Amino acid sequence: MKKIERILVLCIVVAAFLCAGGCGKRNPAAPAAVIPIKAGARALSHLQEAYNSECNAAARSKLFAAKCTEEGNFRLALLFNSLSRAENVHASFLAALIRGAGAEPLAEINLPSWIGPREALLTAFRAESGNVLSVYVNFVRETTEEETSAAVPEAFSRALEAEKSHALLLGDYLQRSEQWKSSGGMIVVCTVCGFAAEKADPQITSCPVCHAEGAKLEIFQ
Repeated sequence: MKKIERILVLCIVVAAFLCAGGCGKRNPAAPAAVIPIKAGARALSHLQEAYNSECNAAARSKLFAAKCTEEGNFRLALLFNSLSRAENVHASFLAALIRGAGAEPLAEINLPSWIGPREALLTAFRAESGNVLSVYVNFVRETTEEETSAAVPEAFSRALEAEKSHALLLGDYLQRSEQWKSSGGMIVVCTVCGFAAEKADPQITSCPVCHAEGAKLEIFQ
């Protein structure tokens, strides 16, 4: 029975992931976004690596959200659903840059095994911290040195700032296990840069990273 339940959860996750827009299959009726850029071989390689990473992060978070809902950890499900949305924001922008360089965005999704809520938080926290501490920092430096469009290192810089917000959220939730099963909470996700934070103040009207406002801020609750 548990094997059947796991298969059903994975089917739901994959279906939601493919419909998310940033990664996976795209609605053929909707034109693919393209941002024309000049990108050298190293820049294009970094864009593809980042795209693959963000797609996996989005799928992983979607899986964790489904499992947390199944186990009654509703506050954690809220967190992972919002982070999945944020990672898809990154993936969508990176895909547009890759197409603009004349290539096609590619991702190979590898979903992790579910062990439990704390392990899920640790897995996500380590991934986000790694992006902050090394991956995107190196991508920014190397693409700035290469003869490539400014939009590429700018995209990595924007992703770096957003990943910092994700790591802060995950680290905070690791310390608040008593709230994991609560049904409250509100998280805001910027649909322009992928910044995410708890929305404790209803008067927050703009993203602190890219300054997007209004409808560009999506609320999860």
